[in-house]
Amino acid sequence: MDSSPSTPKSSEPITIMGEYPFDNRYGDADVILRSSDGIAFFVHKAILRVASTFFAGMFSLPQPVSTSGQIFNLHTIDIDEGKRTIDSLLRLCYPVTDPSLPSVHDIEPVLGAAIKYDMNEATRLVTTSLLALLTQEPLQVYAAACRLNLESTAYRAASTFSGCSGDRSPGSTQKSTSHKKMTSVNTRLSFPVDAYDLEMDTVSAGEYYRLLCYRSGNAQRRLHFWEKTEAFLRKLTPTPAETSPREFDHPFNDSLKGDIIIRSCSNTYFYVYKQLLSLASSVLAELIQDSGVGGQGEEDLPAVLLPESDSTLAVLLQLCYPLVDPVIHTLWDAHNLLEAATKYKIVRAVEVARKRWFKGIYEEPMRVFLRATRLGWEKETTEAAMQIAYSKVKNDITDPGIVFEMDRTPAFALRRLLVFRQKCREAIALTRGSKLPRETLSSLYWDSQASNVLVPNTAASKFLLRVHQYAYEKTQVLRENEKLVLNIDQFLPFSITPPTNNEEASSALHDEIVERDRTFITNIAYALAKIKF
Repeated sequence: MDSSPSTPKSSEPITIMGEYPFDNRYGDADVILRSSDGIAFFVHKAILRVASTFFAGMFSLPQPVSTSGQIFNLHTIDIDEGKRTIDSLLRLCYPVTDPSLPSVHDIEPVLGAAIKYDMNEATRLVTTSLLALLTQEPLQVYAAACRLNLESTAYRAASTFSGCSGDRSPGSTQKSTSHKKMTSVNTRLSFPVDAYDLEMDTVSAGEYYRLLCYRSGNAQRRLHFWEKTEAFLRKLTPTPAETSPREFDHPFNDSLKGDIIIRSCSNTYFYVYKQLLSLASSVLAELIQDSGVGGQGEEDLPAVLLPESDSTLAVLLQLCYPLVDPVIHTLWDAHNLLEAATKYKIVRAVEVARKRWFKGIYEEPMRVFLRATRLGWEKETTEAAMQIAYSKVKNDITDPGIVFEMDRTPAFALRRLLVFRQKCREAIALTRGSKLPRETLSSLYWDSQASNVLVPNTAASKFLLRVHQYAYEKTQVLRENEKLVLNIDQFLPFSITPPTNNEEASSALHDEIVERDRTFITNIAYALAKIKF
């Protein structure tokens, strides 16, 4: 929808006037602002010119002479905002009592409109009201600031949430604080790291990720909370070197084996058969049909120009033919294939790309999790979440190797993952008999070092992952009112060999070890089985 004001049709009726002073009580209004819900606000150009450079510029242009689109012979301007927003905004411009804006929910639309219409004083006043809520609702303020691209406000909200007075400013060159020191500081913060507000659901996972990084002290260099994750990560890690184009093979080089040309964005020719492509894709069928007019290639064949790269088209076109599935080398290749396959509605290509994404769970589980969540791939989402929950620090979600998928995924997906991992860690700790104070539970939510305490090595991590996967699989096939029964003998260390100098003692020791492990693993398995993702 066009966000700029427009002149309505004269046939559109006015339903009701705005409240005083926007009801033209004295008959001196010279323009009408009509809200999206049909309320007419009778206002004065002189005041709007002073309050808004946007309207000052509009009123400097020649005004329409025709009476079409006018109400009471006044020029009427349709705007996108509703009655409450416009009423509050205009009261900030007029010499009347300022509106009451008690919550972030009330403030955000007014602030957005003030910014949109270049109302500097109104923007300042509403921003002050927003900042007044920092100590009560820092996450709501942060979410609103991200949605409105207000960097300084987002920073202040992040600082309040982190319990710091601004020592870790965006431009700070202060050295990173050690984990041990940060842990002792975090225990005194007003807001636990796992605090969350539903207003955060509407920001991106990248914006939530940057907030948590800032709070944990992992963002010492300058960052923008609402900028793209890719730009943020370049501040934390060196930019990887560009890789050279990879050579690829495809069977579409022979001009005698095709009756149409598909041209890539780099003008590479692919000779293919119309009928096969048309059967595979209704979208390509329409493009092929339109190519008969003015789309000739060099060999007097019709040509269709597609914006995809050579490598993407080479794989995509093979999946339109009755050929074996081509190799998808990287997740970037799978990403490009999935985008193209979805665009052209090629079902087989979508499935092949999805299978490659599933394989990527063991390479880049966080990236797969975000993509799978966004596309509603529940199986891939759950498996990736489990991989992340039991991964070690170098592959953890607090590692700065997060990809741009975060900016395309809502924050509640990352929240869901963090809560799941926190519950897994808590279940393991409680099974081991650990008593967890509130601050420790919070650290299990985000602290990348917490897994080192609960899961001391990679072998233990893989072991617990397999136990959880087994328990989850059993719960998935459980019928209604059926009791869950887990057989954990397959996980027991039967390979333990007792000393051979005393067979009876050795056997007793072996049985004791096995029974102890059976009890421990059983307790963990049943505890993890209760955790729903």
